[in-house]
Amino acid sequence: MSDRASYSDKSERPGLRFALTRDIRRTLDPLGRTTLTPWRVTNIVLWSPELRLVIAFRLYSWIAEHVNWYLGNVMYAIARGRMACDLQLGATIGPGLRIEHRADVVVGGSAVLGSDIDLYNGVTVGKRRPPWDEVQPTIGDRVMLGAGAKILGGITVGDDVVVAANAVVLDDVPDGAAVAGIPARQVGRGSRRWR
Repeated sequence: MSDRASYSDKSERPGLRFALTRDIRRTLDPLGRTTLTPWRVTNIVLWSPELRLVIAFRLYSWIAEHVNWYLGNVMYAIARGRMACDLQLGATIGPGLRIEHRADVVVGGSAVLGSDIDLYNGVTVGKRRPPWDEVQPTIGDRVMLGAGAKILGGITVGDDVVVAANAVVLDDVPDGAAVAGIPARQVGRGSRRWR
C-alpha cells in the first residue's frame, strides 16, 4: 500500500511512458508468458478498444496536467463520448491498468487506484452521496473488480483483493480478501490465480 499513497503526490507518480508501457504489456500478455513483438503490439493497439481507452486516459490526463487543462478536458469529453466509459480527469491510476470490457466503467475524479488493476464492465468507483466534497475510494495494488462491482465512498480496499461481480463495497476491505454480496462481506482469501 505504500506505492499507492505516493500516486496522490504528483512528483512521485510514474511517468507517462512507463505507465503506458505497463498498460500495454498487461493488456497484451496479462500472465507475462510470451515475448512481445512489434507486430503483436501494433495489432492489439489497433484492434483493442479497451487499450485505446487506457491510452486516451493516460494522454488526456497528462495533457491536462502538463500542457493545457482546457485541451485535456476537450480530449476527455471526446473519449468519454466515443468509448462509453468514464475515466474522469483527476483520477489517479497506477501503471498496469487493464480493462476487460469497457462498457459502463466509471472511475471518479478523485479516486486513487494502485498498480495492476483489473476492471470489468459495469464497475463504478466513486462517491457514495451527491455532495461534491466527499472523498472517493482508495484501491490497492493487484486488485480485480468483477463485472458490475460498486466501490463507493471514502473507503480503502487493500492489496491483492478480489471483488466479486455485482458486489457493493461500502466498508474498508483488508489486504488479501475476497468480498461478495450486497453489501459486500469477506467470503474468503483473495487469489492471484487470475493473473
